[in-house]
Amino acid sequence: MEWRTFLSARNIPVIGPNQAGAQLEGSKEFSKVFMQKHGIPTAAYASFQAHQLQEALNYLENHPLPVVVKPMCWLRERGTDLREETREQAAEAVRDMLSGASFGAAGETIVIEEFLQGIEISSLHSDRWKGL
Repeated sequence: MEWRTFLSARNIPVIGPNQAGAQLEGSKEFSKVFMQKHGIPTAAYASFQAHQLQEALNYLENHPLPVVVKPMCWLRERGTDLREETREQAAEAVRDMLSGASFGAAGETIVIEEFLQGIEISSLHSDRWKGL
């Protein structure tokens, strides 16, 4: 049983998503699929696993620059998303991540996406909170 369900079942108020909701932040690929399914604008992307190195490099050859290369799993480290200006830089980032050299197992599945210029904003919303 995940912690939020455990606490909520005991009438202990919890602020935060349940396990399913946490996937939006915890998995880049899950969040991309969710956004596309619900018509939420997002950068064009493709995801690749460690055994798909050549496919990832082929994707880079046909993708406009710059690109962003991200490990699929959320990491506590800042700066884990790499913006690459050249195909050589992007290919090196892909090789390093998919080999496990950059982020270990967290980088063995990656997302390559178009770079979007602008400000990113995250926000937390809720409706009426009963009992708080």
